[in-house]
Amino acid sequence: MEYKFASDYAREIGQQIQGDVDRIVRARQQAADRAREEQRYKEQQDRMARQEQKADERYADQLYGYTKTAMETPPSGVDGWAAEGLQLALDEWQRAATQHKLEPTDANTQMLQQAKAQYDNIKNVATAKFAMNSKTMNEIRSGKMTNLAGGVELAEQMWKDYSQAPEWQLGENGKLYIIGEGGLQDWTQSRYADLNDVFVPQIKAEETAFSSGTWSESLFKQSYQAKKQAYTVFNEAGFGMGELDNAKLYADISNSVSDRVRTNPQMLRQMAFEQWKRDNPGVDYMTEAHQQEALTLYNPELISTAIDGESISSGQLNENGQFVFNITDAQIDGNKSMNAEQKRGLKM
Repeated sequence: MEYKFASDYAREIGQQIQGDVDRIVRARQQAADRAREEQRYKEQQDRMARQEQKADERYADQLYGYTKTAMETPPSGVDGWAAEGLQLALDEWQRAATQHKLEPTDANTQMLQQAKAQYDNIKNVATAKFAMNSKTMNEIRSGKMTNLAGGVELAEQMWKDYSQAPEWQLGENGKLYIIGEGGLQDWTQSRYADLNDVFVPQIKAEETAFSSGTWSESLFKQSYQAKKQAYTVFNEAGFGMGELDNAKLYADISNSVSDRVRTNPQMLRQMAFEQWKRDNPGVDYMTEAHQQEALTLYNPELISTAIDGESISSGQLNENGQFVFNITDAQIDGNKSMNAEQKRGLKM
């Protein structure tokens, strides 16, 4: 009996030990399963986080153009004045994009938007002016600009002067400036930002129908050719003396000019041009710049100015063919409604 009981006890103890081992194995297996499940969950969460981060990065890249900004290069088709300014603007845009990518704060967003707008502005202005200037220079060099004054060599020198690059500087605020005699100037307020400030060579100004030669011939044929004998001086016997009645001729011409001016106000501009030519006898032709100078010196609009009820432009040709104004310099000096500069302008 004792052997039987001992065998039962051993079997029961063995079963208990085996049961404990099985429980330990199952517990370990369950723990390993939980660990693997937790690892799979963690890996899944990490993948989702990475995917979400990449999605955010793609969205930010689309929104702020980080990749495009990094790959941007300045256009090669620009005039020399713009090259340094373009590069500075691009450097600032790329710097602002990098800073915004690291720290997408409101302040950095504003700096990025400012830098991009600045670069786009100078790029658009530079390329537009380059296109216009290239067309002009191609016409000059190919001989297609028939009204060019001074020849191709002078135009090339003027182009070289026009294309001189200014000294650029990037301010601490990220804005572009040009260094001039008066200090720093915002480039957008300079002539370089003006699309109208393109290269213009010296151009021969077109003669108008009121140029002295053309208009004198027209006036002679229309009014004086048929009655030229009326201005011949005759003696008491009715024989021509070979002389002209200058007083009568110039009085009639003066009246003709006055009548033409009233009906053709643009004649006043030509008068300014004619006076400029007389003041500059060595110039073979007028350029458009010369014409503008003439209109500044001899302003046609001053014809409407009156002193003591008399237009300052009123007067007559004397018997020597010289125009005598009805208003004297003394009357101009004595006029209290004008300043010194205006008085000087009337006497020109």
